[in-house]
Amino acid sequence: MANIEKKWRRGRKGVDWTPAMIKELKKLYENKTQKELAYHFSCTLSALKGALTRFSIKRKRIRGWTAKEDTYLLKNWNYITKEELAAHFGKTRSAIIRRHKSLLEDRY
Repeated sequence: MANIEKKWRRGRKGVDWTPAMIKELKKLYENKTQKELAYHFSCTLSALKGALTRFSIKRKRIRGWTAKEDTYLLKNWNYITKEELAAHFGKTRSAIIRRHKSLLEDRY
């Protein structure tokens, strides 16, 4: 008998969430936005949010920014891509952009 993976499915047009997909979702959820994940898994944002709830997937606790990180971000903003900065800090691209904007607003 063939090795068949168990699938979870909701709705007529829902996503078939295999254990491998759930594992990948848990891994990617730490550094990707929900919109990016919906695109990655070819599902709607609503379907993705449902899966996150159904499988009890949550992000790790968000930590604040240190002064050293703020300085690094400001110094390298024009020299390193936003994706590389996000990877360096272990944060999303959106978080990097929001922090940079916040730092610039605080200067004036």
